[in-house]
Amino acid sequence: MGERTRERDNERPAGSPAAGGDAKHRQTESVSDALAAWANECAGWLALGRSREAEDLYEIGRRDHIIWARPGPDAPRGLPVMLLVERTVEEPLLRLHDAVRRWAVAGLPLYVSLPPEGDVEAWRDAARALGFRHESVQLLMTCRLRDRRRGPEPPRHDVAEAVTDRDWDDALRVIGEVYEDPPGLTAFYNPREAVRLFVARARREPAAAAALWPFGRVAGIYSVATRRRFRRLGFAYAVVEHMLRRAEAEGFTLASLRTTGLLMPLYMRHGFGVVGEIHRYRLG
Repeated sequence: MGERTRERDNERPAGSPAAGGDAKHRQTESVSDALAAWANECAGWLALGRSREAEDLYEIGRRDHIIWARPGPDAPRGLPVMLLVERTVEEPLLRLHDAVRRWAVAGLPLYVSLPPEGDVEAWRDAARALGFRHESVQLLMTCRLRDRRRGPEPPRHDVAEAVTDRDWDDALRVIGEVYEDPPGLTAFYNPREAVRLFVARARREPAAAAALWPFGRVAGIYSVATRRRFRRLGFAYAVVEHMLRRAEAEGFTLASLRTTGLLMPLYMRHGFGVVGEIHRYRLG
């Protein structure tokens, strides 16, 4: 998933729920941080597809190293088809052509996002040959939690994980308001059985929220959102810092997010560094 960043701060999205600090959360040295972060997003999309919140919105699956997400027949108008290339295997033109043939929907835009490493240029050439045009590029950032240099202490805002129904609904409302989601889309990106939400309050009023995607042994930070009247008061910083400290305490060793060059300095304060780029192409 990916493609949502803001205060609106960082990318949205993309499994299994986070658990304690056992070995399953330890990052394997054979996989680069960039590819581990990308695997978090790909696994996240598959988890979204298994959730009840996906009903009537998206059909999601995996075939031939490509994650595909296609709007359902009763989905709100205008939702795009999305493809995520897990890794740059051989024969990109053949594989991408097959994916377009299978999952393109007449009248809807189709996006393909490429991984941060591998023979990316061959896949770019394949996309261009099929009529795709370059649509956007975002920075992929990661943070090794045990080694990170913490920034200033966050403001003493009230930040907590959304455990109760009220907290969960408040977090969804903040994210939906900031991203201007059509009905059901915020819940789709944040299914309760798979994703964790955190919310910051100002005098009991929800001010900011963000999602943690605990997939593929990585703590993915998505959908960071601050309501307009609470911006520039440190709420987003407090939420992200709370999430990172929580993830480290639970045994995660790597955190990741996607963002723009404009917002990159905000995340460097938390110890994130750029490890790659995610290029997205559009057809239609």
